[in-house]
Amino acid sequence: MSQFAIVPICEHIKDDGIRCGTPALRGRHFCYHHDRVHRGHQIAAKHSCRVIPPLRNARNIRVAALNIIRDLRDGRIDLPTARVMAYALQVANTTLKLSAEIPDLHQELKNTGTYA
Repeated sequence: MSQFAIVPICEHIKDDGIRCGTPALRGRHFCYHHDRVHRGHQIAAKHSCRVIPPLRNARNIRVAALNIIRDLRDGRIDLPTARVMAYALQVANTTLKLSAEIPDLHQELKNTGTYA
């Protein structure tokens, strides 16, 4: 008989497609952090605008844009709020493109021999 208990793992899938890996709360499907995130998503969906995902990649920026359009259409947000949110997405998209164009400085320094 094994002395180790089988611990359920958080079922949250991160933006990069990898499962969280943290032990889930007893009787729940998610760890403490992701349980709060998912419950927050459910509460937000019932009471206010749709949840904007973390703006870490182009897919999430597109999802956020669609959520803003739907919220504006459904009357959950007003036009000035939608404009500010759309501008924030534009800034996030530009930042994402610029960060993809900037080479890894540490790798570049290693390659040139100027980095110890």
